[in-house]
Amino acid sequence: MLDLNTGAVIAANENSGGSAVEKTTDGKSAVDDGDWFSNAAKKLYPAKSGTALHFLTGFDERICQRYAAGHVRPPAYLLRTILRSDHGWTWLCVIMHDSGAKWWRDTQFAVECASAFEAKRRELECPALNILPKA
Repeated sequence: MLDLNTGAVIAANENSGGSAVEKTTDGKSAVDDGDWFSNAAKKLYPAKSGTALHFLTGFDERICQRYAAGHVRPPAYLLRTILRSDHGWTWLCVIMHDSGAKWWRDTQFAVECASAFEAKRRELECPALNILPKA
């Protein structure tokens, strides 16, 4: 079970003393994260991406269209709603793309292991369905 009383959680909830408009080490504003959200929405839902976001989240269709078009940055509670939906894993993969964070690498490894385990379980459960040639 997740222990929410750890020092990391307490530290994360404290004010960093910085402002979102201050420049980060790469010279960009902390709120300038590019158009990743609208690009992802258009790629995942090429036809009417705003409408798809509306059906996925239940948020107002017009504002979802603005998020998908990149006119407005989506709020955190929209992302939370998406992550908690059936499409959450796909969006998490988009968000974490190119991340080198250890927890993300560990998660990807665990998913790969689970997938390999499931494939082997199916093979052993019903070998007649295994269409691979025998060596």
